[in-house]
Amino acid sequence: MTARHGSRPGSAKTGGAESETDLLPEPGADWVRIVNYAMRLNGYEYRKDLAAFANEAARLHSERGAAALAEISVTDLRACLFYEWRRWRHLGEDPEGSALDYGRSLIEAIRVAT
Repeated sequence: MTARHGSRPGSAKTGGAESETDLLPEPGADWVRIVNYAMRLNGYEYRKDLAAFANEAARLHSERGAAALAEISVTDLRACLFYEWRRWRHLGEDPEGSALDYGRSLIEAIRVAT
């Protein structure tokens, strides 16, 4: 079953006092937890070139590993995570293996940068 949570990106609400770091999924989180975090930013509104940008970030990660993500701003990392959620949602399945690991790498890069 795919993680199809939410239909309105950027609509997730918080209780107020939680910091962005507090809301990050734990290391090794499952896809549902990652999706719930990814929905917090509407990447379509943030970057008009979202697909091209996110694909470039994925290419950098593929070529140079997780360290390449350290060069990307927190908001851009969140936009990449948003794109991955939407991409997998359109494919109608949840990522596994290295694709899921990439989502986790984005979460960890956000954690390190905040």
